[in-house]
Amino acid sequence: MSGAILRDDADFVVVGSGAGGATAARWLAAAGASVILVEEGDWPQATGPDGYDLAVRYIRKGTSTFARGGDSIAMIAGKAVGGSTAFGYGVFARLPERIWSDWSQLDPAWARRIPFAELDSACDAIEAEWSVQRTPRELLGTAGSVLSRAFAGRADATWRAVSGCQGAGRCATGCPNNALQSADKVVVPLAQKLGARLHTHCRVDKILVKAQRTEGVRGRCADGRPFEFRCKKAVFLGAGAVGTTALLLRSGLPAQGHGLHVHVLATIAARMRAPCSRPVAGTSLQSLAFRNEGTEISATVLPERAAAALLPGVGHTLEQRLANLDHIATWTASVRTHARGTVSHGLLGTRVDYPLQVVDRKRILSVLTQLCQALFAQGAAEVFPQVAGIDDVLTNPEQCQALAGAAGNPGQIPLQAIHHFGGLHSDDRCQVPGITGLVLADASALPASTGVAPQLTIASYAIAAVKRWV
Repeated sequence: MSGAILRDDADFVVVGSGAGGATAARWLAAAGASVILVEEGDWPQATGPDGYDLAVRYIRKGTSTFARGGDSIAMIAGKAVGGSTAFGYGVFARLPERIWSDWSQLDPAWARRIPFAELDSACDAIEAEWSVQRTPRELLGTAGSVLSRAFAGRADATWRAVSGCQGAGRCATGCPNNALQSADKVVVPLAQKLGARLHTHCRVDKILVKAQRTEGVRGRCADGRPFEFRCKKAVFLGAGAVGTTALLLRSGLPAQGHGLHVHVLATIAARMRAPCSRPVAGTSLQSLAFRNEGTEISATVLPERAAAALLPGVGHTLEQRLANLDHIATWTASVRTHARGTVSHGLLGTRVDYPLQVVDRKRILSVLTQLCQALFAQGAAEVFPQVAGIDDVLTNPEQCQALAGAAGNPGQIPLQAIHHFGGLHSDDRCQVPGITGLVLADASALPASTGVAPQLTIASYAIAAVKRWV
């Protein structure tokens, strides 16, 4: 279906409604500017009995995009009002100053453009607006309690954006109690209340630039109708590190920088000897034991279908494990990689290449070895390491050494990348260099990974970008 072109104009056009885009729209509108907020997806709503459809329907392309380069890395990104915050775990963490210092060494102009104090000063207001609070001990669950004991003194409860959490453990698949506070529930409605106009089901195909000045965006609605949204002052890009980079490329605009950087996520599961306790927060505890190595360990509750997919075996053996699914505890290791990747765009769409270095795989295997040993020390009956070439089921701690001795070949470890950082260059007004009025307002502008959950840093950076325009 197609029809007359949909037109709108405002002071600012914001592309994408995740942590960066929604925050930019909210604060631009608060400053009295007219704002158009453009989102390719729809308002997220879980419809199935376990909410698993939320994590399927609103992930870009209905599933994940796999990064090329020899390793199996599922690149997870949202396509919904609220972006990836709509099906995340709501974990907030402040940017460590040492990470900001690393960024300044990588990009010496960064310290002048975005001072650490400016990013940090925005955190209080963001945390208050999102109802960020520490996970209480009664919501740690079995995986969190075991992690706490395993790394005593080196683990801490997460800080999460929640209101009235009852421990359903379904953060990633739509909280049945509406407790998880995501951009679609908090920031986008506030932006609309302040006057921002939201257009959903609108995919931006091209940024309109004339004589090196940004004029707006053009694209097509889900029903086939074309649209054109014009800006008087600037277009703010908040489509995520991969999405923003791809949009620049398909618009024929520069997307130069340090390269894509990600946190890769590896999961290890264990069958405990007793059922895992409820209620439980989706991500209840994080260990700092490996933080100096660029790794964070989290006790995470997976959707039942995802947890079931981790279980090895066939026939009666698998049937027995599935019958004891409530005994499964999962830990995730989020690793800050040495590798850098690229985003490209061609006839077949967006392509991500992310070849891990041997040192990255070895670090992941080393961490998984220590997690495996820790799980056995805390009474696990079986551990499922999820590493090709290693026994599917480990039954004693001595077997964990096989992980440490694994070759670390490409594709040996199934990985996800949920946090993406574009490393794109920008000027003192957070603009794409050489293009007036084209502003980077999301993780595409962050020089490298945050080393912690990035949602708070992305929102803080978006506010910093807004300040340079109002």
